[in-house]
Amino acid sequence: MEPQQMISDRDAVVRVTDALDMVYEFVTSSESPPADSVVQDFCDIIVHMAGARDEMPLRELTNAMQNFGSALEEGDYSILSMPRGLRVDRIVSVEEFVESKFFMGQRGYVRPRVLEKLVELFHGPNADDNLEVVLGGGIGWGKSYFSEMAIAYMLYKLSCYYSPQIEYGLAPGSSIYFVMQSIKQELAKKVLYGQFSSRLRSSEYFRKYFPFAVGVMSELRFPNNIFILPLSSSDTSALGLNVFGGVLDELNFMARVTRKSASRLTGTQEYDQAAVLYSTIMRRMKSRFSVRGRVPGKLMLVSSANYPGDFIDRKIKEAAEERLHGGRTTIFVVRMAQWESMPKDRVSEETFLVEVGDETRNSRMINRMEDATDTESVIEVPVDYQKEFERDLEASIRDLAGIPIGGISAFIKKRETIELAAQTHARMFDAHQLFVEGTIDLSHYDGRLLRLIDSEYLEQLSEQPITFFVSVDLALTGDSCGFAIGHFAGLKAVGKSTNWDEEQRRYVEMPAGEVPCVCIDGLLEIVPPAVDEIDISLIGDLVELLNARLVIEGVSADSFQSAALLQRMRKLRNLHGRRIRAGVLSVDTSPAPYNEVKQALRDGRLIFPNFLKVKKELRELIRDPRTNRIDHPLEGSKDVSDALAACTYLLVSRNSVKNLKGTAGRRILEGIDAPEEDYVQHTPRVRPRGSGHRVH
Repeated sequence: MEPQQMISDRDAVVRVTDALDMVYEFVTSSESPPADSVVQDFCDIIVHMAGARDEMPLRELTNAMQNFGSALEEGDYSILSMPRGLRVDRIVSVEEFVESKFFMGQRGYVRPRVLEKLVELFHGPNADDNLEVVLGGGIGWGKSYFSEMAIAYMLYKLSCYYSPQIEYGLAPGSSIYFVMQSIKQELAKKVLYGQFSSRLRSSEYFRKYFPFAVGVMSELRFPNNIFILPLSSSDTSALGLNVFGGVLDELNFMARVTRKSASRLTGTQEYDQAAVLYSTIMRRMKSRFSVRGRVPGKLMLVSSANYPGDFIDRKIKEAAEERLHGGRTTIFVVRMAQWESMPKDRVSEETFLVEVGDETRNSRMINRMEDATDTESVIEVPVDYQKEFERDLEASIRDLAGIPIGGISAFIKKRETIELAAQTHARMFDAHQLFVEGTIDLSHYDGRLLRLIDSEYLEQLSEQPITFFVSVDLALTGDSCGFAIGHFAGLKAVGKSTNWDEEQRRYVEMPAGEVPCVCIDGLLEIVPPAVDEIDISLIGDLVELLNARLVIEGVSADSFQSAALLQRMRKLRNLHGRRIRAGVLSVDTSPAPYNEVKQALRDGRLIFPNFLKVKKELRELIRDPRTNRIDHPLEGSKDVSDALAACTYLLVSRNSVKNLKGTAGRRILEGIDAPEEDYVQHTPRVRPRGSGHRVH
């Protein structure tokens, strides 16, 4: 709520005698009445303000009374002489501000939908509640332009007061800040000085009546101690500042740290830079300017779509949840496709249809609505954009339509192959796997490992002359532990493929040929106790239990706390009397294991139990193009999928025509290969159970 809105009738006047009566009524009702001399000084000010008129505008009396209250509260009676309230007749609307030549001069340039949303933001029915302004969707609809106009309008409104500090409860002389933060400070400065400052210099109002200091390149300095700071996403300069509002740009592309080592510093294994930055600025705004639960400024949260569950996507869902359950929200959302902001005469009325994919199916262009699998996921796109959608469908859905579907960050784009692999396993083995349940919570575990095993499945496996590999993704607290066991299931002829070459450290094209198939027999998620760590010896006990009934050839674990487990495994002998190979295999150090999973899914060479947890993890995998690291999105996980990827990679590499012995692949399979004389190749056979005997 604006300070001047406390005046119900701006044209009303009050007689001096009535004004003095109001002063004495205010003083007598105060818990700590001021000295009579202070009251007399204030009454003299009232009389002086009225002059020979013997009356004064109610607006001026209200401002004077507010100064008097502030003086009593602060114990600083110099405030009584400070001018207060508006120094202009009125504050213009945002529409007039944007379009008028006297202000921003954007008539004919501002897009109708953008202006419409600006008006709704500042003058709509929920204008006083709007605090977080989420600007998402496609590229090119005007997110940066919207932010600049909003910041300029808030700056203009502050300039309309004699002392915005006093109006908003700050001490006289305090500084008020707007922040503009992006991934890098150079980007923030480019926006601030390349566009925003140029627009202000072109404005007659800002040039003549509220100019910023010329020659200062570190910030924009305005009268009344108002500043605009360009900051990087890692800059902590905003700490301690009186932040009135600002812009946080490119939020969906800020860093996320998901390393286990991060927990030592933050108490959590995930660090979301966008969320931390947002929380820091929001705390500044609320702690400095909140009055009765409302904050006068607004914070722009800006980014184009990236992947499902990114920062902007989460804020949009948060706003929807708040409206659904509470009826109101402080989050104002503007999300548009590029063409939705365009004037009607610039976009064709003719459209084509695109069905946006989800976790189990790809996006596709369709001819009729009747062709859609899910009609609610169909969007209409102007034919002006047809070539872009034909050239790169998913990138166009993300960048132009503004719908987060994973895009270039999605590692497994053909998500239907994940479901097919799980359903094939369920069909072949009657929906069973080696473990009775996919998840075991150690908070409620009684210690009896045999209860975890599907005895019928285990018995049928033990009857077959096949060998197995086990892979473990270890954890102590926080993350779950992933466990996978599988076997080689024959060869399949495939066409050309693209695989990661560990020696050349790049993706290379592989010729057509026969490639191993993999059957993952068991997947298990071990959830740590609520107030304790996972007992790693439990994992060793489980492997020993399986080793007593199955021929286990090798065990791998990631490097996190794996030494004790691997030492124990190397002391074991399998049912053939050979030592079990055991070593480190981390899927975080190379994209090769997950790339093998991706190729095996594409070729139909991999099947695994129909376990919801691992299917979700595989669907949500993303690839960081800068580090080539395969990771999971914020609030996601890849504990079980890491174990699956490691097990798949071991089985494929062990049974490939071109083995990894003697190549740079040894860096990944470090310590797993046993001496050659201790290794005897066994011809794998396939179990007789189910509707088929082979993966292919």
